This record gives sequence, C-alpha cells and structure tokens, in this order.
Amino acid sequence: MKTHTLHGRALRILVIQAENLNWQHAKNYPYCLHLGFEEGLQANGVEYLVLTTPWFSRLQEICGKRQFDQVWINDLTHFCHIDASLEKILNLAPIRVGFVTESVEYHPEEYEAFPWLLERRARIDKQFEYVTHIAAVDEQDVVNLKQRFDKPTMWLPCSMPERYISEHVSTHAKKMALFSGSVYGKRVNYLEEARLKNLMAYQKSPNSHLVDSTLFNMLPGHYFCRWVNNRPFPAHRIYPIYLDRLRQLRRKAHTLWLQGLQNGAAVVNLPHLVKGYSSRVIEGLASGRPVISWEIPERPQNTAMFEDEHEILLYSTPEQLANQIERVLSDPAFGEHIAQNARNKVRRFHTTEKRVQQILHWVETDKTPVLL
Repeated sequence: MKTHTLHGRALRILVIQAENLNWQHAKNYPYCLHLGFEEGLQANGVEYLVLTTPWFSRLQEICGKRQFDQVWINDLTHFCHIDASLEKILNLAPIRVGFVTESVEYHPEEYEAFPWLLERRARIDKQFEYVTHIAAVDEQDVVNLKQRFDKPTMWLPCSMPERYISEHVSTHAKKMALFSGSVYGKRVNYLEEARLKNLMAYQKSPNSHLVDSTLFNMLPGHYFCRWVNNRPFPAHRIYPIYLDRLRQLRRKAHTLWLQGLQNGAAVVNLPHLVKGYSSRVIEGLASGRPVISWEIPERPQNTAMFEDEHEILLYSTPEQLANQIERVLSDPAFGEHIAQNARNKVRRFHTTEKRVQQILHWVETDKTPVLL
C-alpha cells in the first residue's frame, strides 16, 4: 500500500463514527461499514483519530489543538438522527467527506409504505451542507447527489478488511441456507413461500452474549452511562480507554458473526430497501459460503461487482431463490467453487484497504476511481 502524505508528513484524518448507544441496535451495525475503516486507514499510512458520536459533544477536548487534513463522517445516514450539528467540524479540516451507507432516494411507493424515509432524506440533506465530498453506496445516488449539491461524489460499495477473508472454511452444520435481517416489504412474500420454509433458516446473531452486550451498554457515553459525558472529567484521558474497549467488543462480535455464517450451506441476501449489495453479501463471501442474492434492478455497476453463476448466484423471484438454494444443496462442489471464486474477487478488488486507497486517491486527484 502507498503511504499517503501531505507536505512530507503522514496524512491526518479525523473519523466521526456514528455509534448506537444500546447494543440491541448497535449489534446490527456491520463492522465492515463501521470501525473496519480504521484498518484501511492504517494500511495506507494515515495518521487518524476516530471519534464516536456518543462523544461528539466533547470533540474539542478530545482533539485538543490538533488540526486535520480531512474529516470523514461515517456515516451521514445514522448521524442525521443524532441531536448534533456538524457545524463544529468546519474549522477542523479543509476537506470533509460524508459517507452515505444506505440509499438516499427511493421510489414513490416505498415512501408511501415507509413514510419515515422521506423525513430521513430531509435530515440527511441538511448534513450535505457541511461536507466537501460525498461517498454513496447507491450508484444512482451518486448521479443525483452530484447534480443536486454540485460536489465531488463517488460510488462506495461495501468492502471487507482483508484479514477477515476466511482462508479455511469449515463444513457447514446445517443443510439449509441462512438469511438475516428484519422482515418487511417483499421479504414477507419470500418467507411465506412453501418451498423456502424448508430451505432457509434465520441466522440469529451469535454476538449477543449477555456479558458483551452489558459491557457495551456500560461504556462511558453509552446506554447505562450516558450521564458521564455531562461530567467534568478529563475526556482526552478517558476516551482512548473507551475506544480501545469498543474496538475489542466490535471485533469480537464481527468474528463471531462471520463464523456463524459458516453454519449454513449458503448465505441469502433477501430483497431490501438499499439499492446496493448489503453488508451481508460481502460478509457471506468473506466467510467462504456461496452467496445467493436478490438481483437489484437498474444498478448495473452493482451487478458487475460479482459475476452471476461464477462468483455469486442471483434471483428475482421466490421460485428462483428456491431453485438456487437447491442447486447448492444438491451439488456442494458447485457451491464451494462459487465461494472460492468470490473470495478471490474480494481479495483483488473489494478489501477495505483497497477501498480506502481509492477514496484517498479520489480526494487527492478528483478522478473517479475504477472499483471493478
């Protein structure tokens, strides 16, 4: 990896990381879209500081007199629900990159079914005022946001820190495919399909151990200790201890989750609101299981990330999904071949280390990176 420098020194980046206060919600925030970006920054020789949103009110105390070359806000989708303004970051760095990890714009029927999406869009729009660059997971948002806000905008598909791509894959424990996530929208139709009831099982998060969830909720600024941030203690001394413990909990949960995905014969990505591959696709591929994904319509760049029938298996209807699962179950060697091809593709093109390198080069040159 190239070491990124400015004026003969390491590039300095402040990462404002959205964090939930309660583990019940926080455990659903994928590591690869969260603290995983740290590993990419480190690999690229960047000097960085991560500040989680529970500590955003103590930003000045934690940062001290440090100045940064860039601020990354990861991510605007979640930050928009926090009762805080990004105005205070304006003087911290001349370049401010806002990450958007879910779609910003939706179809009229989706707004009708989920009215909160329209309110969230208005909240996210207000955040764009404070950023100079935008990185979005939905390729159509890239086009729309660039037109609406006239700011450099890049496509940011999901990636995985390289060390989490499995080298050795265990034999699956269940002769079924696994799916995860909330049941809403089109997913209801899939889960009511008679054939699929015998082919798919719900993957419950194995990272919800009482001890770890309690430790997370007890961290300063989190669920049980929200009051801590209103007390006059030296934040710059307490915060590094907090961040180190948060990393341990997040990384342990991520490892357990990837191991849990190996319990099934395949990982299923059911239809969802986000118009791009969800994190479970890259997680499933990294775990070493074949991924069977909903084919997201009208997103050609997303579809080109992995080749159908060679690195991933796609479907558009419940019947097609059932057929794909049966293929994998009846021909394990075929599933293993698909999974191995996919891991090779992830290592070549979709590691977090490479993705961060692409972001840095894009900001530096204003040239749209080639991601595929």
